[in-house]
Amino acid sequence: MTGAAPIPPSVPDMRVLLEGARTLGGAHGAVLEICLLTLCLPFEAVAIDLERINWRNGHVPVPLRKGGARILPLPGPARQTIIRIAGASRATGQAVTAGRGRRLKHADVRLDRLQDWLADEAPATIPVPPWNFHGIRMAGRHALLEHGRTMREANAAVGVVARPTSRADILPPSRIEGLAAVGLEVWCEILLGGGRARTGKG
Repeated sequence: MTGAAPIPPSVPDMRVLLEGARTLGGAHGAVLEICLLTLCLPFEAVAIDLERINWRNGHVPVPLRKGGARILPLPGPARQTIIRIAGASRATGQAVTAGRGRRLKHADVRLDRLQDWLADEAPATIPVPPWNFHGIRMAGRHALLEHGRTMREANAAVGVVARPTSRADILPPSRIEGLAAVGLEVWCEILLGGGRARTGKG
């Protein structure tokens, strides 16, 4: 199940993955759970530091692969997950390890390692579907479009900014962050079973 090609699971399959992540717990379960709730990549999830989260608006900076950073909105369920792991919103350190023990590194959450961990540890009652992180993001984006969100919201939710074709297409970072925040809140409603078809305005 490794490789660069997206392997998009269905929304019901992603609910199974979420159940597996929450059942198994630990730092690896936290990474998978945060990735499912925020449609981020694992290297972004391990980079979330508790003291850098803006709890008022639920935003946190995470690194980009080619340098720099982007703002990752944390929808309500993701913030609840982080608080559950950390024990309190005033904790410090790496979010997925609650600032305790060895800090997870990017290599620890490579796709093949997380896939093997989940396949080996999940109980027989949790059938693990085929998946990878790019597939999860693709499936989440598609689900948002199916639920009436705009292309801009769906793209912003997975951290994709389309190349502008005119000056009217150029959005300020704060606008992109706002679109992403709305998209991810709706995504969590879909994932957790309460998604409603709503028309987007972005």
